[in-house]
Amino acid sequence: MRSICNELWADAGFSPRIAFEGQDTHTVRGLVGAGLGIAILPRIRAHGAEGGTVDVGLTQPAARRRIGMVWEPGTDMPRQVAAFRSMVQRSGRTLVIR
Repeated sequence: MRSICNELWADAGFSPRIAFEGQDTHTVRGLVGAGLGIAILPRIRAHGAEGGTVDVGLTQPAARRRIGMVWEPGTDMPRQVAAFRSMVQRSGRTLVIR
């Protein structure tokens, strides 16, 4: 996520002063709600304002990230995992979270 943000900031021509970075969405939202800054979250994590925060979607420029799956060929996997893997293989390039 940080590398994506670095690219967005560079494209916009500025470099923010970053005092804190976090992985836990609830902690980050709590800091924002306490008035200690702003946060940029992946859309899948920005699921409704809470604690005095406001969610604002970023539309330009489009921020994207690559995700991947790995597995060991020939290993048994639970039916649900195999179904998920098949779905990603069929439609992975077209997945968009709305």
